[in-house]
Amino acid sequence: MNRLEGMEMGENLSGAWFESNLLITSLMEAISFVTPMLEKFMVRAVADELRVQGNTELRQRCLEFIREETTHSSMHGKLNTSLLKHLGRVPPGLAAIEAAMAYARRRFESSRCLGLSAATEHLTAAVSGAYLVRESGIHIQSPFVRSLFTQHAHDEIGHRSVVFDLWCVRWTAERRQRAVSLLSVIVSLLFYLAVAVPWVLYRKTGNSVLKTLGALFSCVRISRLGEWLITLPALCFPFVRRDYHPDQTIP
Repeated sequence: MNRLEGMEMGENLSGAWFESNLLITSLMEAISFVTPMLEKFMVRAVADELRVQGNTELRQRCLEFIREETTHSSMHGKLNTSLLKHLGRVPPGLAAIEAAMAYARRRFESSRCLGLSAATEHLTAAVSGAYLVRESGIHIQSPFVRSLFTQHAHDEIGHRSVVFDLWCVRWTAERRQRAVSLLSVIVSLLFYLAVAVPWVLYRKTGNSVLKTLGALFSCVRISRLGEWLITLPALCFPFVRRDYHPDQTIP
């Protein structure tokens, strides 16, 4: 990520900078804002377990995971600072996600926090793999954002099994626990996106309800929706298979 750290955000990202599609751009902006929170939660969950993890190969992988996720958060913070120039403030729903994660940190056992982190890492790695398959055909206006997304995706694939392996070593990652963790993460993220994406779209259309509705109708493609409806379950549900392991499931 050294090359990214030296790059500057020189572009105006107030328009449709991802695939020239205002709705998908709004989705990517909403995801960028929540990413540092998710990564901070995962880093803390892994770091808590390292206090009792010996000097092993897994420990070294965990330390590398922490380093990469911390760098991701820093770079997304740079992007989010640029996005705030046209949004004015962070999307609604973000505070609710932050409060939910703070509650989990206070009240949940370490094993549950690690399970939520493993489920989150599964989703991010699966989506990263899908992104990299399509990367060459995706238009992104900003060289910085393209480099950020590409590097982030490669890193997620590279450390896709770290949290899960740690969870299995420290605790018993039973199918029921995996299912509950995955469902919790999916429901939380869908809630956030359902609130945040329309708001971001509203701000990017100049706070016009009519333009927002017009953008929703014009940007949504039935073929694209059908592809997501088919792809998303295939990405999500391998996590609850009896023989699941990230190295065997996510290419």
